Amino acid sequence: QSPLDALRSGISANYPQLDGNNYDYIVSTKGNLQNIQFRNIHFTNCNVSAVRDGTYSTYWMGLVNCHFSNVKQAVSCDYIYLYNCYVNYRDTTSYCINGNSTILLNSIFKPTSSTGTLSTIASSVSLSAVGNIFIGGVRALQCEMYNQYYANNIFYGQTEAAVKLHYNGTQITSNNIAYLAATSDNMFGSW
Repeated sequence: QSPLDALRSGISANYPQLDGNNYDYIVSTKGNLQNIQFRNIHFTNCNVSAVRDGTYSTYWMGLVNCHFSNVKQAVSCDYIYLYNCYVNYRDTTSYCINGNSTILLNSIFKPTSSTGTLSTIASSVSLSAVGNIFIGGVRALQCEMYNQYYANNIFYGQTEAAVKLHYNGTQITSNNIAYLAATSDNMFGSW
């Protein structure tokens, strides 16, 4: 099932569901793990982060064809990639995705409301986003340093800016479409 199908008709019934029962985490890892991949899983009902690396030492955790619903934060982990995911998160006081060296491809990010104060995606070091749809929220993307590559994305309804630019690092933004909220400053905000 594609993210667009998930957006139009809801998640497929044959996705296995990991229900966090409103606890803090659904998956929490610690220490030096590499190349873990979750595929075709529906993460739901957690109060902090659905997928979390407590020590920020896991490398290349992948989430492929996954769905997130009723989660405060989808992922808090360094060196992650999301492919073909549908992420419906609580837009409150947490980023939807938080970490370093993050890669996003062909995914949809949609908060449950637009009352939050933070960006949907925050990566301190390197962020690539290609072919994604970002619906609502305050800002879609922010990265503080090193390489930032944003191409072929659609930004819709952000209330401040689609992309928050920083002065550190190289930024390439190409072939994106933005239709922002009337209160939004413009395509780019800056620090």
